[in-house]
Amino acid sequence: MSFKDALKVISVRGEAMQKAVEKSNTSMAAVLTSDMSSTISSIQKLNEQGIDINISNYNDASQIVISGLIEDLDYLKSNPKDLDAKRVIPLDVAGAFHSPTVTPAKNALETVLNDIEINTGTFDVYLNVNAKPVEISSLKQCLVDQIDNSVRFYNQIINIQNAINPDYWYHIGPGSVTAGMVKKSISSKEIGVLNSLNSINELN
Repeated sequence: MSFKDALKVISVRGEAMQKAVEKSNTSMAAVLTSDMSSTISSIQKLNEQGIDINISNYNDASQIVISGLIEDLDYLKSNPKDLDAKRVIPLDVAGAFHSPTVTPAKNALETVLNDIEINTGTFDVYLNVNAKPVEISSLKQCLVDQIDNSVRFYNQIINIQNAINPDYWYHIGPGSVTAGMVKKSISSKEIGVLNSLNSINELN
């Protein structure tokens, strides 16, 4: 995929997802827990009761991000024990991304991807949607499915560690949030942060 095509895809995807969450009265919240299996089980029980809480991100062994109606998330913020969690922290986002709320955005992305040529890369890229290396034959469908499925960041890190065992990891982009997640997941590794021109220049 060319850089120009990538920007086009990003623009279409972003606009479609934003349109999908408008007036949805939904949001997202980070959940901190010391017993992930119990927390996930609690979410499943809420769903069985008709309370629509989705797991949008698996960040590390002690943190997930959930999404749902704002009123439900506000209740869980005040009652984290209902999720067998330590804390539920609301996030400042426009809506419930990586959940069924944004399923309508998939059509626009699928349409634009149909006209984009994607070639085999020179190194493995692990996908959010399944935490596995890209397979060119299914990449477009995976990109579409990633819109309303969970981001499996924790699984990505563990799979990369097991398959490649990098000597050094880098967080690239604003802030340093993912560096902390990686540190929690594979604490023995060195992790660098590239989030400014100065941090890049310091590599030289």
